[in-house]
Formats: sequence, C-alpha cells, structure tokens
Amino acid sequence: MHELPLTNKILETAIDFAEKNNAVQIQEINLLIGELSDIEEHWLNHYFKYISKDTIAADANLKITRVNIKWLCLNCFFEFRGDKKSDKPPKCPKCQETKNLELINGREFIIESIGII
Repeated sequence: MHELPLTNKILETAIDFAEKNNAVQIQEINLLIGELSDIEEHWLNHYFKYISKDTIAADANLKITRVNIKWLCLNCFFEFRGDKKSDKPPKCPKCQETKNLELINGREFIIESIGII
C-alpha cells in the first residue's frame, strides 16, 4: 500500500514540471527503481491510472527501469553485481571480502524524465 503515496508524489512532481514548462499533456514518466526496492510496478501503474484521471497526465505511461544491485568492495575497490535472491551477505568475487562492502546501487527511486507536449 506504500505505492499510493509514492504515486501521488510522482503525479504531483510531473504536473508541477509540466505546468512550469507550459505543457498541455504529460505523455510519459520514466522511473528508475532499484532491485532492492519493494515497490511493485503493478500497484504503481494501477494507482497512477486511477489518480491521474482528469489531469494532464491522464493518458501518460509510467515506464519503469529496474536498477541492478551493485556493491563496492572497500578492501580492493572492485565493483560487482549483487543478487536479490540470496539471503547470504555478499562476498567480493575478487578478494572474498564479506564485511567491508558498500551498496552503491539498488535502492534508487528516481524520476529520470518526464515527457511533455
């Protein structure tokens, strides 16, 4: 259910952007969402269709791109992709470090672009 407030914020941001740019219609909103996010695309789309009725975003498409999980080993400075399916702590494939790691991608929630006319 946390998708509804997020969807409201997406719509508010898009309408604000469109109004500032004298747009008559919002065609699409491109989102970047990290793989570790528990945001469900189905619900974002469902809520967006409902709350955007009777606005300049009524026919807009939400385009969602999932961002891969990426870790940085602070021991050897190797970047590597994480695995959402694994419940074990990641291990650096280069030096086998398991504790000195930093998550650098995977939790994003970004409005990348808004297509208007």
